[in-house]
Amino acid sequence: MRVLFRSVVCFALVLMAQSIVLAQQIHVDSLPINHIQTIGSHNSYRKPMDKRILGAIRLLDLFYGKNPSPAQQLEYVHLPFDQQFETYGIRGLEIDIHYDPEGGRYFRTKGNIIGAKKSGPNEQEMQQPGLKVFHISDVDFNSHYPTFKKALMAVKSWSDAHPRHLPIYILVEPKEDGVGNHVKAFGFVPVLPFDSAALESIDHEIREVFAGDLQHILTPDDVRGKHATLNEAILTQGWPLLAEARGKVVFIMNGSLRHTELYAQNHPSFRGRMMFSFSEVGREDAAFIKIDDAFSLDIAAMVQQGYMVRTRTDSPGYEAPINDHRTKNAAFLSGAQLLSTDYYLADKQLSPYRVGFENNQVGRLNFMQPASVHVGDWLEK
Repeated sequence: MRVLFRSVVCFALVLMAQSIVLAQQIHVDSLPINHIQTIGSHNSYRKPMDKRILGAIRLLDLFYGKNPSPAQQLEYVHLPFDQQFETYGIRGLEIDIHYDPEGGRYFRTKGNIIGAKKSGPNEQEMQQPGLKVFHISDVDFNSHYPTFKKALMAVKSWSDAHPRHLPIYILVEPKEDGVGNHVKAFGFVPVLPFDSAALESIDHEIREVFAGDLQHILTPDDVRGKHATLNEAILTQGWPLLAEARGKVVFIMNGSLRHTELYAQNHPSFRGRMMFSFSEVGREDAAFIKIDDAFSLDIAAMVQQGYMVRTRTDSPGYEAPINDHRTKNAAFLSGAQLLSTDYYLADKQLSPYRVGFENNQVGRLNFMQPASVHVGDWLEK
């Protein structure tokens, strides 16, 4: 009888334990997207610099001592977008854009005079009007995608083929400075500022590439819903669930407050706009906040309020050469949802330093979910 009683008690305890575990099991699709961290790349389009130009910049190394020199900060490269997505689980990009309403403005790259070779990339797209993608005019101009449209087409093509992917966050940075803005000689071309018309052209090119598939873009209107402002929506109702955001692309303008205010003119809380923008806490259009210092205590405070925060796990020339993981670890623990790196793939000439989640996951939970919660499959197929 005692044996039977003990057996019954053990069976009851097992059932209780199972019920507790089951109560803690949730599927990741039932979580709002601000509970999930993803990794993105910085200057994601970038190809290696022209070797002779980089060699000339290396002449400045002696003046920087132990601090990273400009050349050391430019010695990183990225793979094409599809390889970043497919092989390394990257779910965020940063794309620098330059305004070129007439076309051909950045076709001839004067930095090539250093190497005494024919100037100008051969991509004919550079002759056409439209937004151009590169890092620094006349100096650091090699790009997998010479135009913004071409970059967007690469994202859309991969996204269409992987309809259950986690949201891809694309930081769009309007560039307004270049060598030609400071050196008025040798034919260097000044970079044009982004006025209202230039910012409008960003939306236009996004709509043009995603024509017929605009539902695959998570817009400010989608998040704001019936709330008066975007800020009110994310602080009260919160963000969409992952189930609603799978397969979507989220555009965020990565510019100055002047850009944000221009972009919001006649579009309060970005009504009718394609992009969010990094903003300031409390503004009616605030939803995404940029805090590059991963050690900042403000990150956790912003995340707890409901904001989506971007921070950096590293900067070129700093952490990777000495295999320093402190900034990366701080970024992971900060709760910031958008983590930016240049080293999803280790540069073995520097060190083994790389940034990635355990088991090659494409996402992980931030502190918004207790560690005891078991999350279901991240499956994207």
